[in-house]
Amino acid sequence: MNGWFLAIVILGVLNVGVNLAKHGQPKEDNYSFWSALFGVLITIGLAYMAIKIGF
Repeated sequence: MNGWFLAIVILGVLNVGVNLAKHGQPKEDNYSFWSALFGVLITIGLAYMAIKIGF
C-alpha cells in the first residue's frame, strides 16, 4: 500500500464518521450513514484493485 491509498482510506473514514454523527439531520437532502458507507466501500475497492493490478 502507498500513501495515496492510505489518504483515501482516512478521508473515507472521516466522511463516514461525519455522516454517522449527523445521520438523519437535514442538509440539502438528509445525511445518510448507509449511503456514505456504501460510497466509501466502492471507492476503496476500486482504489485497491487499481493498485493491485497496476495502472
